[in-house]
Amino acid sequence: LRSASMAPMKRPASAMSEGGDEGETKTKVGKAKVLVAKKSGPMPPVCLEELFQFLQCQLRMEAREVLKEEVQVEDKAANEMWDAYKTFVTPNLGANERWVPYHTAFGVHEFFLIESVHHANVKLWDEKRRFLAIFVFRAHCKRDFFNEAQLPHLLQEKLRQLHFRFWKNPVEAFKNDGPLEKSMLDYRRKTGKPLLTLCFRMIPERTLKDVLPEISKSCMHGKEKKSVRSILVRTQRLLKVAEDIWPVLKDSRKNATQKFTQISSIVQSAPWLGETWAKMLTVCMDIAYPQFGLLASQCDVGVGAQAPLRCLLPNGGDKNPVTALKDLGKMLNSSSGKSSQAFWKLLPKVEESVRRKFKNLPLLHKQMTTKNKNMSAVTLQVQLCEYRQFRNSIARRQYGLECDESLKLPEKEKRLRPEDYFEFDEKKNTIRFELPAAKEGGGPAVSFEISVTSSGGSRQLAERVAMLCFDKLKDGEAKAKVESFRAVLHGHCKAVGGKDVPDDSEAWKKCRVTLKHSSPLCSFTFQPDGKGAPTQFQTTVGAVGGNVIEAERIARICYTKFESGASKEQVLDLRSSLYAKAMENAAKRQKVLLKGK
Repeated sequence: LRSASMAPMKRPASAMSEGGDEGETKTKVGKAKVLVAKKSGPMPPVCLEELFQFLQCQLRMEAREVLKEEVQVEDKAANEMWDAYKTFVTPNLGANERWVPYHTAFGVHEFFLIESVHHANVKLWDEKRRFLAIFVFRAHCKRDFFNEAQLPHLLQEKLRQLHFRFWKNPVEAFKNDGPLEKSMLDYRRKTGKPLLTLCFRMIPERTLKDVLPEISKSCMHGKEKKSVRSILVRTQRLLKVAEDIWPVLKDSRKNATQKFTQISSIVQSAPWLGETWAKMLTVCMDIAYPQFGLLASQCDVGVGAQAPLRCLLPNGGDKNPVTALKDLGKMLNSSSGKSSQAFWKLLPKVEESVRRKFKNLPLLHKQMTTKNKNMSAVTLQVQLCEYRQFRNSIARRQYGLECDESLKLPEKEKRLRPEDYFEFDEKKNTIRFELPAAKEGGGPAVSFEISVTSSGGSRQLAERVAMLCFDKLKDGEAKAKVESFRAVLHGHCKAVGGKDVPDDSEAWKKCRVTLKHSSPLCSFTFQPDGKGAPTQFQTTVGAVGGNVIEAERIARICYTKFESGASKEQVLDLRSSLYAKAMENAAKRQKVLLKGK
């Protein structure tokens, strides 16, 4: 027996799940009880070594969940983290479908598509049919629902008794009161299972109010029918998008960036499909067609990744999050710490085991060939989000905090409106502004001037140039660099391909380019008088040869076309013709320049 005066023995973190020493509390995670140590004082700061320990736990859980085997982790620090990691990740496993593994291909829905669509032994399915099947599944993301209610229709060329051919017209197959609707309703009534995965069930019902036919409340199965109808509508919309994407994806003349830009534009231009849908679908396409490198050409930084990104970089890193992510990637891939070395030693072992276990899934193999010390920016930004969630879990369970304070995003300051700083000089025919000095030693105020004459003689275009330059200066760009940017925009103004909308048009306020996007675009939402379903629309800078001003001009013209009562199909046709004309004009100017040289 030890005396009462003796300090309690310290136990390693790995033993916390078995004992009952003082300073521990029991916390329920699912059905299992996990013991969590109470700690005092501030949390340890984030660091690359801890991130690598977390990534080793991610790989260890992959091996356990997917390979059904335990891998040997040599890093002592990663082993000590394991119990806390299990506490964090266990609620997200299984039916919750919320666990985000290290390899995207092991996501529940991604792996299902690899195994059950891309590598399904179905002679009836050619390459395009497998591609379309992705969109059918993604309309709801429920595996049992797809297998039992929809797959039988996709497996048969013709159901004689129904005189129905799915592949003759997949969009038509999802019409109301058709065989597919009957199968989907039968599944719901027979099983009682949800028809949508959790993320879809959180979408407010009102988003479908304007696209669904009114279903009688007196109908015995009204709710089931409404749920099925919503999936029918979404599937038809996604299949139409898929048909538009297919020729772009297979166009050998386009590089990865051009394909990604156009595909993203197609998705986001469809009703009720925005940037989140574009990201989800491009991930599916990147897995199905790794040879195109769609995601290698872009690396947006999500909100959840920004805080750990800033904490891990010296002084917060570059103000541009994309540049900062690339810088962190270089740091991470060149790190020589113990946990770093252990991670790069463990990763090829796990990937080799995956290739060995899933010999019949070549697409999965292509996701399991990471080069040594070459983590992609896309993987890094996803894992930064998960690392932040893990740190928040530690804060709540071990420190009694609401979250990890160091990873809280700073509150947004009141936004500077460029227009509030503009002054028009009639004598010089210029727009001038002075950007206020930064609050915390950011240097003096910056004066800037935009020539209306150099902006194509249009005061409205000069204001757009001024706004774009203002944003650059506000984000910390050097004045000399912004002056060069101004010169480029002046060139764009002079190269626009035709007339613009009236100066008092609402389109000037609605159609403004977003240059911080990985594929710069000009997007807007049109909803006449605030009634009916809003229409999302966009133009992309890449589609007009990189001319920012031209992309905005075409967006404005499309906006006014909507105002005139045109349908989206009509506006899409207009945009295509304007795109073609813009590229034709750009080619002519290039010829003139070459002749001049």
